[in-house]
Amino acid sequence: MTPTEFRIQYEGWQKTNPANDSDILPSPARHSALPRHSALAKELKPLLAWRDYCGSLEPVATNWMMADNDNTTDMDDERQTTVPQSVDCEIEIRPSVDELVVSATTGVEFETRADGTKIPLPGPNVDYGPEYPARPPLTGKVRAIARLGSVRLCTEDSKDGGPTRGSVISWSPAERYRGPKGPQRAWGPPPPDEAPSPEEICLRREQASILRSALSQNDLVALDTAMRAKNFADIGRALGADRKTAERRGKLKLIEACKNLSVLTKQLAA
Repeated sequence: MTPTEFRIQYEGWQKTNPANDSDILPSPARHSALPRHSALAKELKPLLAWRDYCGSLEPVATNWMMADNDNTTDMDDERQTTVPQSVDCEIEIRPSVDELVVSATTGVEFETRADGTKIPLPGPNVDYGPEYPARPPLTGKVRAIARLGSVRLCTEDSKDGGPTRGSVISWSPAERYRGPKGPQRAWGPPPPDEAPSPEEICLRREQASILRSALSQNDLVALDTAMRAKNFADIGRALGADRKTAERRGKLKLIEACKNLSVLTKQLAA
């Protein structure tokens, strides 16, 4: 940007610039004991059911059983078959490599051999598991490391599909990161209740199709617009109203659509 271009933009900004810089910040929200539309909460409650019918019931796309740093599609892949990531359905792979290194090396002394390999030395921050027969080229019996720093490792292969020898079963975060409170799963798939069953998906799709075919076009416009509208006026404008009549018509049509939806949902449940 040249000085002349900067001067032009600066002079244009000065025309609307407030005298006090703090004036550009919005005023804090005012909390009321009785919100403006509190009386409509019961009448508009069917909107919650409509949101569930409109929402996707596909199993959440997580990165479970995928390698670290392999959570997105290859930029050179033209197919782009994976769905976009969503913060609400992401299962973060923890701990990261850096966190494991910090946790495993804190307070542990290492010996560097001639080939450059670093071997942890016995000490108060190193524990060993039971002995087991060594695999070639080693002979005799060896003991696997059970704890290295604050990282605990599995010392035996599980027979039920659990962790194998040498895999991390627990770790303590470094001081710069403290994970969420409460018990944490060291490993394992997402809980079964996080993803709906195929029967649920088919049933919800069928119910949503029945409701859409039974509702009028104005009801569908009012309900669909309410999912993203900021106020009643947005709904009224979607129905063809303008200016002052938009908010009044949007409110009336949405209440009417919610009543019709409530009747139909009760019929489906019967």
